[in-house]
Amino acid sequence: MNDTVDSDKSTKEKDKSESGLDEKLNKIVECFQTMTQEQTRMCRAFIQLAELQKKALESIIDYTKLHNLKSVHKCNASKQYFETSSIYLRKS
Repeated sequence: MNDTVDSDKSTKEKDKSESGLDEKLNKIVECFQTMTQEQTRMCRAFIQLAELQKKALESIIDYTKLHNLKSVHKCNASKQYFETSSIYLRKS
């Protein structure tokens, strides 16, 4: 009996949350439908700007990775030079 009551409560809460979600989605759809052409153009411009910013950030990340890789190679070369130098100095 208790399980049935709990089940009914959870079903009602789920229905309530889904109807709230439906209301929010309907408001969003209504908002998009009532937008003027100018507002639509502005939204598209903001989307394009966001896409350009994403591409720019990806380029910066790629450059940083490449730069760091070059730095690692330089560090390894310096390390090898010092190791070779220390071996040479020990021999002399």
